[in-house]
Amino acid sequence: MLVLWVSPGGSLRFGVCFVDCSIAAFKLAEFDDDANQSNLRTLLAHNYPVQLLYEKGTLSSPSMALVNTMLSAVSKEALLPKRQFLSAETTLTTLCNDNYFGAHLDDWPATVRQMLASSDAAIPAPSECHRLCLSSLGAVLWYLKHCLVDVDTVSMRRFSAYIPPYIESKEIGKGAKNGMEAEAFWEGKHMVLDGVALSNLHIVPSLSVSGSSSAFSSFAASSSRMNNANFSLYNTVNRCQTPFGKRLLRQWISAPICDQKSLLGRQKSVEWLFSDERRPNLTKMIDLLRKIPDLERLFQRIHTIGLKYRMDSGNGHPDSRANLFEADKYNKRKIKDLLIVLDGLEDTRKLMLLFKEINSQGESKAPPLLNECLSAHYKEMVEDLAFFKGAFDRENAFERGVILPRRGVDSEYDGTCREIEQCKEQLEAYLGWASKKLKCTPKFVGTGRNSHQLEIPESACHNLTDDFQFTSQRKGYKRYTTNNLQKLVDKLNDAETNCATISAEVTRRVFADLDVRKDKWSSIVHQIATFDCLMALSLYAQSSPHKMCFPEFVFEFDTPFIDIQRGFHPSLADLKSASAGSFNYIPNSCALGCGSNTAHTMLLTGPNMGGKSTFMRQVATLVALAHIGSMVPADSMRLTPVDRIFCRIGASDRLSAGQSTFFVELSETNTILSQATRHSLVLIDELGRGTSTHDGTAIACAVLKHIVRSIGCRTLFSTHYHSLCNFVATDPRIALAHMSCMVENADLADPTMESITFLYTLAEGMCDKSYGFYTAKMAGLNTELIRHASQASNLLCNKNGMEERP
Repeated sequence: MLVLWVSPGGSLRFGVCFVDCSIAAFKLAEFDDDANQSNLRTLLAHNYPVQLLYEKGTLSSPSMALVNTMLSAVSKEALLPKRQFLSAETTLTTLCNDNYFGAHLDDWPATVRQMLASSDAAIPAPSECHRLCLSSLGAVLWYLKHCLVDVDTVSMRRFSAYIPPYIESKEIGKGAKNGMEAEAFWEGKHMVLDGVALSNLHIVPSLSVSGSSSAFSSFAASSSRMNNANFSLYNTVNRCQTPFGKRLLRQWISAPICDQKSLLGRQKSVEWLFSDERRPNLTKMIDLLRKIPDLERLFQRIHTIGLKYRMDSGNGHPDSRANLFEADKYNKRKIKDLLIVLDGLEDTRKLMLLFKEINSQGESKAPPLLNECLSAHYKEMVEDLAFFKGAFDRENAFERGVILPRRGVDSEYDGTCREIEQCKEQLEAYLGWASKKLKCTPKFVGTGRNSHQLEIPESACHNLTDDFQFTSQRKGYKRYTTNNLQKLVDKLNDAETNCATISAEVTRRVFADLDVRKDKWSSIVHQIATFDCLMALSLYAQSSPHKMCFPEFVFEFDTPFIDIQRGFHPSLADLKSASAGSFNYIPNSCALGCGSNTAHTMLLTGPNMGGKSTFMRQVATLVALAHIGSMVPADSMRLTPVDRIFCRIGASDRLSAGQSTFFVELSETNTILSQATRHSLVLIDELGRGTSTHDGTAIACAVLKHIVRSIGCRTLFSTHYHSLCNFVATDPRIALAHMSCMVENADLADPTMESITFLYTLAEGMCDKSYGFYTAKMAGLNTELIRHASQASNLLCNKNGMEERP
């Protein structure tokens, strides 16, 4: 769920709070944005919500248009100001409730404390730069309380700050200008992939609908892995076995790391798992990983069941007064969740133990990152699991829907059990006294309210005193009770009632006892998720049909560069493997700013459908894949860190926002010009096609020169404006290249007789034509129409003195 609040002032400032109720995780953010709302677009692309809340009357028309465009299938609800969408001050006052954080600010989550004006004040007050996000949190509190799950989620205290990627990118840019290129500068930094890049590069699949467009749909018919919704870098490398591992891998790919220590740690871990020595044991580890359930979400359920708040009638929660029709069924389901968690943690322990055995057998020891993932908290885990294993009888608990702890686990429950035993002993003593007094063998009969009646043979009934009160009879026997006996029975009933009440509370306390350890368990789960991701990267490398290599990152450099030798597009290479060789993918190399080629910008031309866009996407996707610590499909790859990938590829309008195709094109270009640094990687594909040829050529030329002269970043710039190549041909910072092809019958007057074989290979220099008429022929246009178009093209070129031919 996402909550948005826009500053009512003139500047565009957003306050954001989004919560994943399944794991009770909150993220808070407040940031300024540009006219194109780039940060908001990136946030929505990284964190696609299922519900949106906003304050009624605050979203501007452009913001509302953006929301309706990107979140068209999402439920939206406008909340009333102050009453439902709480102010920042009211939010903090609400959080002081004991059911949330309490009045002691030192006990509040660190993320929320940092948003206060002062952590020493008796009454918390918001800092000026966090008013909007705290107000958004207030809206979340109101809505969660309306849904009766506010305490369940907030009391988990899982709060973190969301920092828009652009802010990180600006810091990198400033540092670079001050000469801070050493590896220490990149510590903790992430590459920025905004919403446009995620979509155009097919980095992650859409979380909204399954029918998102794909530029590679022609390859998608032969395999379920290749349909439009599934075609992505994430689905290519995803070999994770656990749900929480898959979620972490998506985070890795959406925000790749630039930190040297993290990158090398991941690479060494993947290399260790990738080695032939480890492969026989990978299957065992995979089998154990598959058994582990979604512990992150189960921890939230355990926390909810263990809350005393729900059972306390003074809080007014419906659970405190509800009488469920199938209470046993629901109670057994709760016990089942607990047992699933314990079994999952036990499988985690077995995985850690297996890793220790594997690590002790091999010649090369596991790198530190793997040791951290599979060794931390092991001793504590063994002790805790042993405690819960001995705490109660699992089968008995599941059958009855109530946990009856073994002796010594819960002192209060042990006391009620002793009281029941004492009452039963007193009743047996009373039965012995009656046997001696009546000189017969009476026995207790009856159930429920009529339990423990003395059944006496009729032959012995003549000796009874007035203390014996007749209750019922059967043939040959009469049944009696006495005042003393009734007192003992009442005492036993009270003890059993008290025991039943305490049993329900004991069940809750066992859940609460597990929940107390949630921080430790969550840390272990995160480490297992990291191991799952590393295992996935290793399995991806092993399954690739192409040569794989580890990218070499250079952190001390004068000029940013990229050098890729015989690289493959990761997802297309995977498509070829999945489609049983229905097409061959041609590898290509790319060198920007390195070796003999000092140019950091490549101006790319070539025929229509010749592979220009695919080549550009290949380079960017390989860079993103390299930054998550994975091996890449290439002979070799060297590069300096990339702080952000900009992607101006494709043509589409934004109908609901009232923006034309050309406007969208220039808006995205403006984002590049205003936010790119020399450490960025920029892809611009056919800029200017949305307007006239002269205007488009002029704009493309101006943008290209600005990038080269003022930014100096690594750039791939494709165009069909061949005159553009002439304008920049003498600039040593720009390398001309084209996607090569073989042309037959090129000199014939009839363009329909041309035959072109696309080589999909990068070559130096420019391509003299785009061969648009051949593409028209491939698309099935009438041959006479193509001939007339060719004649018209010749007339236009002769009239304007242009050298270009379609």
